Amino acid sequence: MGLGLAVGLLGLSACFFLPGTEDGGATGDLRAPVATITAPADGFATDQTTLLVTGTASDLNTVTSVVVFGCRDGDTPDRSDPCYPQMIGAGMVVGGQLQAVPADNLTGDFDTWQARLIFPDVCGQSIPFAIRVGTMDDRGNFNKDAAHILVNLDLAGPDVVGPELTIIAPRDGQATGAMTIPVVGKAWDCGTVASVIVDPGTGPVAAESYSGIPGDLDIWLAHVDLTPGVNVVTVTATDDQGNPTVQALNVTLDALADMVLITTPTPFEMGYDSGSDPEQPQHLVLLSDYYLDLYETSFADYLLCYYILDDPANAGSHYCPLVGSEDVVFEDVLIPAGSPKNPFPDDIVDTLVYPLPGREKYPVQNIDKFSAEWFCNWNGGKRLSTEAEWERAARAGAGANNEPDGRLNPLGGNTVDCATANVLGCIGHVLAVNDPIYGANPLGVYHLAGNMMEWVQDFYQDDYYSVLKPLEPVPDPLMDVEANSTCLNGSWDCIVNRGGSYTSSAQVARSTFRNYYDDPWQIGMDYMIGFRCAADGP
Repeated sequence: MGLGLAVGLLGLSACFFLPGTEDGGATGDLRAPVATITAPADGFATDQTTLLVTGTASDLNTVTSVVVFGCRDGDTPDRSDPCYPQMIGAGMVVGGQLQAVPADNLTGDFDTWQARLIFPDVCGQSIPFAIRVGTMDDRGNFNKDAAHILVNLDLAGPDVVGPELTIIAPRDGQATGAMTIPVVGKAWDCGTVASVIVDPGTGPVAAESYSGIPGDLDIWLAHVDLTPGVNVVTVTATDDQGNPTVQALNVTLDALADMVLITTPTPFEMGYDSGSDPEQPQHLVLLSDYYLDLYETSFADYLLCYYILDDPANAGSHYCPLVGSEDVVFEDVLIPAGSPKNPFPDDIVDTLVYPLPGREKYPVQNIDKFSAEWFCNWNGGKRLSTEAEWERAARAGAGANNEPDGRLNPLGGNTVDCATANVLGCIGHVLAVNDPIYGANPLGVYHLAGNMMEWVQDFYQDDYYSVLKPLEPVPDPLMDVEANSTCLNGSWDCIVNRGGSYTSSAQVARSTFRNYYDDPWQIGMDYMIGFRCAADGP
């Protein structure tokens, strides 16, 4: 890794402060945010090559950035001086920095923060490292040395500790509807990682090399079977000296976890006569009971499908593909060229991607409709909701059975704005699926307006409501006749999406608005679109 501190799990490789004034920005507030490092303690000694740094930050106004610097203490003899990152030749980083993320996953809240640092491979050495914290507020005041400590990295002694072990997926406390799931992680040791054993309580399973190279357990994968309820999954990594490292996490098998049962004993009025033409006319619909996810599908949930479902007809690809997004930064884990898990030519290194810690609960993005359907079916035999089911949930009222009350805003009333939805001109970026800033509708469902557009089952037909009007009350409508699908450009292959996104106008986010895509099978089609799953009722 070179001579300095490498960028780690929570950050960006070159994240520098924005222009501002050190300890003196805009008129009025001239003080930079104050920071403390709560862990580790100054003088902390470790024989591990990764280190979680946590702390707090406060300001008269708003703390907008916390950056963690690190370098060998010998590079900056005066510990009061900031440790600036600098490159000394190809691949040799003397100082590195890491963008911290809010510890509680609330966007923009740096009252508490955390950053994971990765030290260089210095097996057999003992080296002091200086760790410094820089802060910035919304007035441009910054301090490159708001807090600092000294950490001693000691790998000079005999190898008496087990491998460093990181479980990438699933996450502790995660629920899934799939009976067989992947457990994926990383392991590293100064010697050799001899084995990784995963036991979900039904018997141990030896993890395999994710790269497909025998004996290479730097990235490992095991498929395990779950039983209904909470499963305690234990992972044991052992090095070539017999030193074990053990971690455990809880995974719940429950296909209906985080879903709400929606009943509609009487017909409800769908559509909006004062809306755009495709929203008209209003018509009565009668739905069977069904379940709907409380949250948009997160990266943490989708990744389980991504890791386990290889497409046998297309080596190295997935039934649940995943591409990057504009709002969630992924960490790349290298998969060596020539590996059976790497579908690219021998001279290309593939990557295993996963969201940085703190971003797992962001909604998965860039997902085509086909992949969304695959995920829902894999996750306990679920499906996408119909357009009518989606609107019924979005218009739920506070009365008996949460019967729809005609609202155009899922949180109440007929106006969608920045006070009630993450739409254009408000937050400016996507929010975690369970972010409490806007709260839930009367059914307990989050982000039915704004944040992410959501796929539904229906093909799009401009005059579909006019077709349904003479048939009211229409039982469980679903526009599934592909040949009847119409788009403004004449395409016959259009799929409805609902709810608008953080880049959509308030009009698009109202509960009745009908949006569509005319290329719904394109992987990585739009960073604004995600989905949530539904299931048939009891």
